[in-house]
Order: sequence, then structure tokens, then C-alpha cells
Amino acid sequence: MKYREQQELVRDLRAMADFFEQPTSIVLPKPWLSFHESVREGEWTHVDGKSEFIYNIEASHSKLQSFIRALSKGAKVGEVSKNWGNADLSVVRKFGKAKLTFSVDRQVVCKKIVKSVKLVPKREYVEVAGEFTKEEEVEWICEDPSLLY
Repeated sequence: MKYREQQELVRDLRAMADFFEQPTSIVLPKPWLSFHESVREGEWTHVDGKSEFIYNIEASHSKLQSFIRALSKGAKVGEVSKNWGNADLSVVRKFGKAKLTFSVDRQVVCKKIVKSVKLVPKREYVEVAGEFTKEEEVEWICEDPSLLY
């Protein structure tokens, strides 16, 4: 986000806060405020009609680390958390009921080890006879200590 866009967002959030502070004759909705940003540095490639995103691992990793430092600055215990999913890592900073989340594909911060590949019957609402898909059993090796805790 550019500086001007950031200033506009801050102004708009202050206006929203002022609105919620005013007494009103209507019942206001329970606000749910969440910002989510995916950390992706790299470029798209297009080959034979298929598109694939090729990560710049170092740039994505560096950008995530800078977000973690920024989110952690001035935070109290419990306001920042790291959530490991099957395919991603999310770093969340809570501001009361509002939150700011940055997520990155797990392959950016960990090494994927395929332990085995199983052929399982293909399903499209019902099993498709004679067709199979591959299902990987994986283990993630995550060695960067700054991202583990």
C-alpha cells in the first residue's frame, strides 16, 4: 500500500470509528473488521494454456519477516499469533475485535517432503469408475526459528 492510500485508509477508519461513537436511533450491526493480505513475491508463467505462480522464495520470506517485525512492535502478549495450516502460515495481530492477517504459502517458509503418493478413486459428487487422482502424504521441514514461535 502506498503512503497516500495508507493515509486515506486511516482517515476512513477514523471516520468509521466516529460514526460508531455517535448515538443513533438505528441498531448498528456488530462490526467485524479484518484485513487479510497474502504475501506473494514472484511472477506468473503461462505454458500450454496452464498458469503457474513461481515464487521468489527469498523475497517472499524477507517480506514476511518484515511484516512479522512490524506486527510484533508494541504488541502485548497474545496480540500476535502464528497459525500453521496445511498449506500456509498466517501471522495475525489482534486489535481488540479487529485483526490484521498476513499469510504465505507454506512452501515459502518450509521445505516440502513427499513421503508417499496414493492413487485414490476420483470423485466428482460420486466416484468416477476407473479414474484416479494422486494424493500426497507430506511432511514439512521448517527450520527458520524466527517463524516457528
